[in-house]
Amino acid sequence: MLIAKVPRSIHKGDLTLRPLRIWDGPFLSRMLMKDDILRSCGLSRPLEIPWFSFYRRLKAMFPLAYRIEYASESIGFIGLCNLRPDHSAEVSLMIFKSSCRRMGLGTIAFRLLSEALGGNHLVRRWVVSVRRDNAPAYAFWRKLGFEEVWQDGETVRMALSAGKQRTDRNSPGHQTVAERFFIQGNA
Repeated sequence: MLIAKVPRSIHKGDLTLRPLRIWDGPFLSRMLMKDDILRSCGLSRPLEIPWFSFYRRLKAMFPLAYRIEYASESIGFIGLCNLRPDHSAEVSLMIFKSSCRRMGLGTIAFRLLSEALGGNHLVRRWVVSVRRDNAPAYAFWRKLGFEEVWQDGETVRMALSAGKQRTDRNSPGHQTVAERFFIQGNA
């Protein structure tokens, strides 16, 4: 049996990863309806479900999820799904506020989480799924040291062993975490 201490909040300078709470539901629901976020998830229209149902599905999919705050302002989300303790986890990271993108905040958020979980060996291999047409996301994960392990159609699956971040193959038909979430929400 693996016992691991998962940090409540993680801080570095003005950036904070705070555990997701029920009152984050309306914020996340609103942010995920923005056109640029929908496009990056491969969707053309937003979910049409109440925020509470949305929040419950989000928490069910991402048992370990954090709200990203910068200078006391909510700017994004980072969460783990498909968590296999002492083995791997799939990570999803979104910076909703466009003025906060390309500032290194996503990199800091990922590194904070990976360092916090790396000390207790909860995650030894990080996995992400990126839509092929989402060039900024692909470049972001490549910059962190992720390498392609599988690709099919619209999806590229990338992985990184814990501790291998840069300092500066699953079954066909795999969908990104965001695609699975949105498709389930519209079903």
